[in-house]
Order: sequence, then C-alpha cells, then structure tokens
Amino acid sequence: MAVENSMVHEIDVLRWLLGEDYATAEVRYGKSTNNGPKGLHDPQIMILTTKSGVRIDVESFVNNKNDYDIKCEIVCDGAVLNMPKPNYISVNANATTGQAMYTDCFQRFADAYNAEIQTWINASKAGCVDGPTAWDGYCCQVAAAAASKARETQTIQPVIYDEMPDFYKA
Repeated sequence: MAVENSMVHEIDVLRWLLGEDYATAEVRYGKSTNNGPKGLHDPQIMILTTKSGVRIDVESFVNNKNDYDIKCEIVCDGAVLNMPKPNYISVNANATTGQAMYTDCFQRFADAYNAEIQTWINASKAGCVDGPTAWDGYCCQVAAAAASKARETQTIQPVIYDEMPDFYKA
C-alpha cells in the first residue's frame, strides 16, 4: 500500500519533473513502527534511478501518528531546492498556543485539488486536453509495479516499459 497508494504520487510527479523514465526501483524497510498493525513494514524507503542516472529517494511513514507531512528537497549541481511547509493556522486553546497541523491529504492539498479540477474544466470547455496522458499513467503504474516487486523481493528491479505508441510522440 505504501508504494501503490502513497509513493505512487512521487513516482508520477518526479518522472514529469525530470522529463525521463526510470531504469530501476528498490524499496527497503526501516525499523517498523509500533503504531501500525503487526507485520506492517512502515516506514519504507523507495530508491528510483532514472535512465540518465539520477537517484531519487522517497521516504514513506504513514503510521507516524503525528501529522500529514510532505517534504521535498532537490539537490542539484550548484543548488538545493526545498518545497516550503504550508502555513499552519495559529491556535490558542486550552491554555496552550500552537499550530494545528494537517492530518490527511485532503486538508493538505485542497487548493491543489481544486486547481487541478478547474484546469480540467477549462480545458474541456476549450475543447482540448491538458495535463497528463494515459501514457503517463501507464509509465507510473509500470514503475510502481516494479517498486512493489522490489519491496516484496527486497531486490533492485528493472523498470521495463513497452515502446511508446506513435500518437503520444506528436
């Protein structure tokens, strides 16, 4: 579940961001938390390598019992980019001052979901297609399946795609 319901989003967006496909996938386990069901491997660390050799690590810890936290750091030649944390609301209650934190993806990404839907509506009204294609979805699922196999076997797995159909190359 960590790969195909959670880390799949990183598989998708990082392929788009880098503009290239993956060559290999690997998933390793951290020391399991006591907060999840017995036998659940959580956290998990996915390592993707692109065809040009870019290495990506994605860490997933879904049973941390704290908050819904997403971080992204990109380390490049000559620069490090960090995705900012969201602005949390300051709360004064029960003789305590603090910040309320997001507890799920729907709170954290409400604005992003609304923008995505609005973009789709605008494109539909204009009679065009905007955004990812079915090929992008296919590539994401192939990489996720390789990562799941890597997790199950605790090996590095190749990510093998079919040849892209010509109508996606235009």
